[in-house]
Amino acid sequence: MELNGKLVSTTSIKSDGDVFYKLIKEPHLISNICPDTIQSVDLLSGHWGAVGSVVVWTCVLDGEKMVAKEMIESIDENMKSITYKVLDGDLLKMYKTFKFIINVDKNGEDNLVTWTLEYEKMTEDVPDPCRLMDASVDGEKNVSKEFIQSKEEKKKSLTYKEFEGDLTKVYKTFKFIINVDKNGEDNLVTWTLEYEKKNEDVPNPCYSWMFVLVS
Repeated sequence: MELNGKLVSTTSIKSDGDVFYKLIKEPHLISNICPDTIQSVDLLSGHWGAVGSVVVWTCVLDGEKMVAKEMIESIDENMKSITYKVLDGDLLKMYKTFKFIINVDKNGEDNLVTWTLEYEKMTEDVPDPCRLMDASVDGEKNVSKEFIQSKEEKKKSLTYKEFEGDLTKVYKTFKFIINVDKNGEDNLVTWTLEYEKKNEDVPNPCYSWMFVLVS
């Protein structure tokens, strides 16, 4: 079994891409946005948003606390891309190496965010980190009832429309659009969320669960 793995997800966001990119570079405010998932982000050394700076993330996944000490390994301002390398913490109990790569694309009409996880497992028995794609709302499991609204075989695209469940409590409409691209060297899966909030106080869906296994 291959020990090296990659998870990739691309999603369209309603917020400004520059604002989102700055938030990822200087993530100390993220805990205010998603406090039930991300409890804190603390600067350990260096300066916020600088290559070589080290931050400690404290998160809750499936009710389990997870701590990760990460360093900003590289930043590409032109591509609006940042790479975090995990130095210590719970992930390194199962993985030899682990990186988070976040890229913001503002070239088209939409602001697109692509998340990439690159990792090497300690052993063949270690699972791919698929639980990072688990959806949660206010720390509880999210239950949804959906139907396939459209399907395009040539584009390898599926659209699911939510019609009942937890998401409909806070969103008037919610759609998941999944597209598979096999034209390049990699098999890429792109997830797009389209939604309408019931009011201005409803937050945008957190992005931590939008990872998709493609390798």
